[in-house]
Amino acid sequence: MTTPPDDRLAAARAYDRATQIVAVAIGMAAPPLAGHYVDNRLGTRVLFTIGGAAFGLTYGIWHLLKLADPKRSQPQNHDSKPDAK
Repeated sequence: MTTPPDDRLAAARAYDRATQIVAVAIGMAAPPLAGHYVDNRLGTRVLFTIGGAAFGLTYGIWHLLKLADPKRSQPQNHDSKPDAK
């Protein structure tokens, strides 16, 4: 099965990719920050910060590998109308 060409403007494709990368960055940064907050509240030193960093790194690598998958390069249908057959 061949994938249809992505007929969106280049800027639209770039914005789509940029939002995905920002989502990965937030997903990588939030767990260590949350772990730091929990460490401060519970009085532990760096236990939850390290756990959050490990989780954030694992999530980030997994998500970046998903973004780099060549099968994922097919366009997403953002239209509310179904495809005409």
